[in-house]
Amino acid sequence: MSNLHSFYSKSSFSFTDEQQHAIDLAKFGHDLKINAFAGTGKTTTLKGIAETLVGKRWFYIAFNKANADDAARRFPGHVECRTAHSLAYRGIGFMFQDQLKLRMTGAKTAELMNIRGKVAGLTPAAIGYLVMDTVQRYVQSTDQNIESKHVPSDQLGKLENLIDRHAVKSEVVSYAQKLWQMKQSGDKRVPISHDDYLKLWSLLQPKLDADFILFDEAQDANPVMLALIDQQDAQKIYVGDRYQQIYAWRGAVNAMKQIKTDHEATLKQSFRFGPAVADMANQILALPSEKGLIGLPTIDSRVQQEDMPDAIICRSNSGAVSALIKQMAAKRKACLPKGAAEMANLIEGAHRLRNGQSANSPELALFNNWSEVIEHADTMQGANLKPLITLVKDYGTSLPLLKELIWQASKQTAEQADVVITTTHGAKGREWNVVQVYSDFFKTDRPDQIEAERNLLYVAVTRSITKLDVSFCQPLKNIVPASERSSN
Repeated sequence: MSNLHSFYSKSSFSFTDEQQHAIDLAKFGHDLKINAFAGTGKTTTLKGIAETLVGKRWFYIAFNKANADDAARRFPGHVECRTAHSLAYRGIGFMFQDQLKLRMTGAKTAELMNIRGKVAGLTPAAIGYLVMDTVQRYVQSTDQNIESKHVPSDQLGKLENLIDRHAVKSEVVSYAQKLWQMKQSGDKRVPISHDDYLKLWSLLQPKLDADFILFDEAQDANPVMLALIDQQDAQKIYVGDRYQQIYAWRGAVNAMKQIKTDHEATLKQSFRFGPAVADMANQILALPSEKGLIGLPTIDSRVQQEDMPDAIICRSNSGAVSALIKQMAAKRKACLPKGAAEMANLIEGAHRLRNGQSANSPELALFNNWSEVIEHADTMQGANLKPLITLVKDYGTSLPLLKELIWQASKQTAEQADVVITTTHGAKGREWNVVQVYSDFFKTDRPDQIEAERNLLYVAVTRSITKLDVSFCQPLKNIVPASERSSN
């Protein structure tokens, strides 16, 4: 790859100085990391790199299918646009087609693994959910064996006794190891997830036939994806936004903080919104203006209260349910584009616990009754359950009806609806003219939570184009963007 200049061709794009700098760095053949803030034209920049370095085989690899499909429509023909999982499916995943269709609950896992009796007060179904999550965390890592560190300790918050925690972890690890062996052996009774076959494929140390690899949304990659890219004999260009890393719970490790490359470039000029939204984002991230986002002066963004938003972005599924109820009371048709099933399951789980039955949702499976949920919600670990507690208190016996309303809203398309209601995770990669940030975001003083909460708020506010309403969001409502202060 020492003769990359021979593959140079004049691009038809008109780039900013920041974008052109990134393209120029790519031409030298070294690995490159591009730090791209929200709305700064990273896809356009990557396309410019691909059109500049022609004549070789390219792979564009994205974290999610929507990004890969969009890139396939926009990138030149010599670039193959895929997700890491689609590559793994082509390599080995197709062998598990039938098992990909299987679904497993905690109770079914307990039955299959012959888990009987309670452990430290946890039911077999609760242990089953922990086993499933432990395997999931293992397959998202580069570790060779399942160990106690893969047991989701954050889900053991209700177990205050260290002896009980140790007993549960020991039991869960043993069953998790057995479940993974069953998956590897091709046991047709157990489901195979997309992360399962990605892990299996990575263990084969596959090689991609590529000279260049563009790895998009790198901040969302888990260690398996990173290791797969790192072992390839190709020039690697990583692009992402470290502040949009909101998938730590799913195994992502924020590669933009960890990856070290010969060269780096930064894209700060956003084309999505104006200075007011950029200022708000910079204050959330505690970044001085010279190091943070730059809003486009030609877009007149405003931070102000709006009664008729195009989108309401919530922190949690239960927050989205609360927003749905308020919008329906205001006679507005609402759309729940993502996470509706999770919301409905959470409501059903709460209803079952209140009626003395076991919950069928992973978030509530570890609790034996509704009183335990209420008690746990008063702890730091259980703060995310407070919106659900409020919903149950307010709607009580009407929870089944509420579940039905959620399903109806999930059938609405964005085009049919007056307002889109979504979580931050569902909003990522999208944008609306008028955005309202909902009231279920919270400010935390816990060092291990500050970054995650900050990133969630940053992603939420940067979905707005012209108007941003933070008047209901406690952590943000007293922040006045610098551009707004200077105009008053």
